[in-house]
Amino acid sequence: MLLLPAVIPSGAVTHGYLAGDVNDDGALSMKDVLALRRLLAGSADEGDVFTLAADVDGDGTLTMKDVLKLRRIIAGAEDAEGNNTDAAYKVDGIRIADRNIARYAIVYPRVAPEGAFHPSMEHAVRDLRDYIEAACGVTLNIAYEDSFDGAAAIRYVYDEADEYGLGKEGFVFECEDGEFTITCGTQRASLYATYTFLEDFVGYRFLPADIEYLYGADVINIPEGYFDRQVPGFVYRGSTQAGTTHKNFYKMKINALDGGGQANEWNGGGLGTLYIHAHSFAYQMLGFDQAYTAYANDFTNPYHTSQPCMTADDTYEKIIDFNYRLIEEREGWGQHLGYYYTQISCASNDNTNYCNCEKCKAVYEAEGSVSGAMMRLANRVAEKMTEDYPDLDIYTIAYAGGNVPPRMTRPDEDVCVHFCTTGCNNHLLRSTEECDEAGGNPRMRGPIYYKGPVENYGNSKDMAYMSDWLELTDNIYFWYYGANYNYFVSPAANLFNFYDDAKYLAERGMIGFYSEGSSEPAHYNFEYLRTYLASKVLWDPYMTEEEFERHMDEFLEIYYGAGWRDVKSYIFMSNRASDEAGCWTNNHDAPWDVYSEEYFLEHYDEMASLFDSAYEAAKTDETRRHVEEASVHAHFLGLSATYDRDFVNGDAAAKAAYRARYEWLWNYYKDNGYDGDYNPDGIRGTVFGSGTANFNAFPKNASNVVCPMDWIFEDGFDGHAGVWTFPFGLPN
Repeated sequence: MLLLPAVIPSGAVTHGYLAGDVNDDGALSMKDVLALRRLLAGSADEGDVFTLAADVDGDGTLTMKDVLKLRRIIAGAEDAEGNNTDAAYKVDGIRIADRNIARYAIVYPRVAPEGAFHPSMEHAVRDLRDYIEAACGVTLNIAYEDSFDGAAAIRYVYDEADEYGLGKEGFVFECEDGEFTITCGTQRASLYATYTFLEDFVGYRFLPADIEYLYGADVINIPEGYFDRQVPGFVYRGSTQAGTTHKNFYKMKINALDGGGQANEWNGGGLGTLYIHAHSFAYQMLGFDQAYTAYANDFTNPYHTSQPCMTADDTYEKIIDFNYRLIEEREGWGQHLGYYYTQISCASNDNTNYCNCEKCKAVYEAEGSVSGAMMRLANRVAEKMTEDYPDLDIYTIAYAGGNVPPRMTRPDEDVCVHFCTTGCNNHLLRSTEECDEAGGNPRMRGPIYYKGPVENYGNSKDMAYMSDWLELTDNIYFWYYGANYNYFVSPAANLFNFYDDAKYLAERGMIGFYSEGSSEPAHYNFEYLRTYLASKVLWDPYMTEEEFERHMDEFLEIYYGAGWRDVKSYIFMSNRASDEAGCWTNNHDAPWDVYSEEYFLEHYDEMASLFDSAYEAAKTDETRRHVEEASVHAHFLGLSATYDRDFVNGDAAAKAAYRARYEWLWNYYKDNGYDGDYNPDGIRGTVFGSGTANFNAFPKNASNVVCPMDWIFEDGFDGHAGVWTFPFGLPN
């Protein structure tokens, strides 16, 4: 009797390999019988045969019973196990260099080098085991390197000698002599390597909002000689788009969450700010004792509607006091610097009401921008705080007039600047000539330093400012606007821009990218798709266009079901409708500034039919619900565009068709929480925006047919924004 080695799981679990396949060639023959007899006779090395498959009767030992059972299987007298006839698993088997993965153990170091986040490696190896088991039914043993004596391993190691230049997050896959080695950077790398392994080799997909999907497959083989090195294209990869606050954020390789999020030692920690991401002055001037009160987030709080004096000692002292107390509090909670956060904020409020005192005005004049006062204050805070916290960055923003760089003051090396674009969200960042040819956004008035307006603001001016910032500092991120908070009904039609914009910013030297978007509910504006694509391009901004589109197609098929191509066709159409609208700016422009009303007038019937077709093709209630949700803003815009033509002036057939779609949309809103009153958990997050809707304008019954655009404003809102003077409160 031969006992099976302890490192090999025993028992009758046979899926993922074929019981009796002793020589591991994927088939049963007399060669397997001979190999088993040689093993039992002691004339074969256990490493040369697949001992788990040799346990044909599944009793945990190797005896002549296994030989007899195997001969009966080959003769057709008994059935072989492990062929997944009940479809319990979606993957029929996984092999490494033609050897069944069931022969392998997952091996990793017991002790991490200094600076590594070892709990995240513990997390990684357990997730690898669990996901492989769910895919093909094989449970791999886990062993420490110093106690492993088996023959085959998937081995995690740290890149202690910096052989590959992996930093904190990079990793290398290498298959050599049948061993599969995962060489990791010091912090999040082991997790990122694990989920990449599961995506690339096993067929998993990790989507926003904890949605996970596994493709079915026959036997998968990782070839001998395989080598791949991956290091993220952006050091800082942030998003507040929907789905990133769920547990899958680290599986999608998002490493920066607003306010620290769920970052901890177990998921590799995170980058970013503690508690307040941007606009921290509103809280810091109010004081730490008031930070968690309702008033702190109340926009009647005057600190939200003005800027403090950035040259006053009192402002500096309040920031220092707030930040030190915040760090001390969070350390007491176990939220440690370097794990939960790497930065603390010193950032202007969300307005342009800058201080007009003589001292501040003198700095604006000397620096040519309000950003000069902001950088001087941030540098002063950094000088003080890094004395006690040398690994801390002070986070600040170039925003609201402050996106114009200072003439004199460079940000210190410990100051991280987040450049917030206010140009055009329709055209590619690199293609500034598109904005020039379109004439810019006629509704935007951008700053020349702190004086006077620039007519028809666009990307040419913003990219010029960005270039000047890149001359001042290497510690700079880009703030990318992917949502129109004032009008969720006109979502940003820039899904395809993600690919080129991320690549362009990486080429220019930006080390961070933050994609801002609307949160739940997200389905109406393709926010989950936007989040997924952002996670892909932030990790690899140099992927091919074909890879980017493959990621889009995979998401669409998983999320919308068999009719996903119709949904994709609508996305292309909505982008064309947006292109015809020229330059527009998120958070400012209204529906018919972001989209061409004429395009929706001409193409709404086709758009509606695409969603009808996608709905009919969907096979599950979930995918049908997703298709319905995606159609909401298309119906809102389409019914608004065609109201006069089809309902006011149409014939009986046109009016009847219009009324049917109108009643569907009205009932959808009604059924999803909107009852004509303000309801923050209902329609506010779907069609209307954060500051535009008159909630009493919604018709009380479906028989009251009005232009849906009138649902936003009772006074006959025509879908166009007025002129936005930017900035407002600067001195003359």
